Amino acid sequence: MREFVCRMNQIDISISEENLLNYSQGFLDIYKNAYKLLATGSVSNSKNQLIKLVTDYNCNELEIGMINFSNKINEDELYTYIASFDADLIGINKINDQIELVEFGTKHILCPLAQNAEKFLDALLSVVQFYSSFTIDEDVSDNQDQACSVAKECSMLAGGVRYLSFYKLLIGCYS
Repeated sequence: MREFVCRMNQIDISISEENLLNYSQGFLDIYKNAYKLLATGSVSNSKNQLIKLVTDYNCNELEIGMINFSNKINEDELYTYIASFDADLIGINKINDQIELVEFGTKHILCPLAQNAEKFLDALLSVVQFYSSFTIDEDVSDNQDQACSVAKECSMLAGGVRYLSFYKLLIGCYS
């Protein structure tokens, strides 16, 4: 998790001269610091790296594609929820530690996201590196070859091809 935080904080988002003219400085500051993670001062005793991330770092403004991290952890008997994806929830399965997308209001698994927390963080880092290679005005889905290649790489980092459909959706690979 510390490597994830360190690498996220090192990501440099470039702002073009044209962007400086077209967007407010406030917006550009938020955009430039979108992946910066600051320690909260809390220290989690959990062994799970995602729980430590959400507890130990201010993740309430962290967005990776359609993934929005929570500022607190919610639990039920089956899952520890650490983020949302659109209207649904990203949870850590308490039985097998797999990261899963769970339909909001139900316990229905929409799709598996990663074998475990560490693999999920590795895949997300690859997603962030992909997104950060584009400027504000670029549409990431315009380059389908690159998007699909990154989606496949992310699924392998997450634990294998069974996770590919989620990363294709997250990155915008439509082929």
